[in-house]
Amino acid sequence: MKNYDVAIVGAGIAGCAAAILFAKKGLTVALVEKKQNHDYYKILCTHTIQSSAIPTMLRVGLGDFIETAGGKYTHHELWTSYGWIKRSERSSNDISTKGYNISRALLDPELKRLALRESNVDYITGDIEDFHLDLDKTCIIDIKTPKKTILKLKSKILVGADGSRSKTAKIGNVNVVSKPNYRFTYYAYFKHESFKNIHESKMWFLNPNIAYAFPNENDIMLLCCGIHKSQLLEFKKNIKNNFINFFKDLDDSPYIEEMEQVTDFIGTLRMENIYRENYPERLALIGDATLTSDPASGVGIAWAFQSAEMLVEHTADSILFEYNVDDALANYYKAHKKYFKPHHDIISKDSLAKPFGDAANFIYSTAVNNSDLADSFFDFCARRIGVNDFFSTLESLK
Repeated sequence: MKNYDVAIVGAGIAGCAAAILFAKKGLTVALVEKKQNHDYYKILCTHTIQSSAIPTMLRVGLGDFIETAGGKYTHHELWTSYGWIKRSERSSNDISTKGYNISRALLDPELKRLALRESNVDYITGDIEDFHLDLDKTCIIDIKTPKKTILKLKSKILVGADGSRSKTAKIGNVNVVSKPNYRFTYYAYFKHESFKNIHESKMWFLNPNIAYAFPNENDIMLLCCGIHKSQLLEFKKNIKNNFINFFKDLDDSPYIEEMEQVTDFIGTLRMENIYRENYPERLALIGDATLTSDPASGVGIAWAFQSAEMLVEHTADSILFEYNVDDALANYYKAHKKYFKPHHDIISKDSLAKPFGDAANFIYSTAVNNSDLADSFFDFCARRIGVNDFFSTLESLK
């Protein structure tokens, strides 16, 4: 039975980022992944990364790769019936306000390669079967290997980074709070040479439907629509025609007749908003395992990176020097809830796809012509500022 400081289940973005950052702190890491293909990547994703995650991405070593691979620095622009909301020229020229667009087919395998380059990280192919604590609060973890044998690991903490359906969380009996999502989504990648000159990520809030156009590397663009579930049966009768017609009607649409569809349509017909809390001792969850918000909000990748770094910042020293580990984990839970939960609650409410309320109408109508509110709104959407800061800006305008 091999001993580690940290065992991480799931080698996606959150798991690999945490493994890299723990290793850089001098901790030994077991990175466990059930998928045997190292080039595996998450398909169900809108592949945009909010600017709040860029510092973490640079710390794990992704900066040069994203530039070389053709990933695009991007700002988001939003259309509502009141018109287009865009960042001010001052804010647009601030590189720290820009996010990245890059496809997961490139991002995920590269991040895994970076994790495996860390000498303190052991990559283990297998799936978690069980875990418990011994008398000195050491995690004893059972991993089922591809050969159906059981490999036992010991670690000071166990990290679940295994997605919204987290088996680690289920084994740990972590409480799940689910909220409904009343939109379905379809998206696909399209290619056209003109897309290489587009850097802005566009969003349309059609009240209640939504649409996205995210330029990526190699002249490709991700187009995504989120539509109220009452329209699902009609939409599925001819997905391609209905999808194209949806985008044809948008203001400043990216639709081009000559564009080539390069991936199949991928749909999410049932995607609840999930939040997990009340963890057992020595277990932490990161990424989608701890909370999964409506994918239309575009927070998944950023929150995977940020939650991984948040865990490492709060626990690495305590784990390494073996003091107050439980307190360190408790502080991580508190920080995670304070930072992510208010945004998650707003996203969950929006995914009910109800007509805009008074606050939303005020924001969208005012931000069209008020650059300060527009900048604050996009900082809030990118999670650069919190709920209280944003609503303080609103109060000052009323």
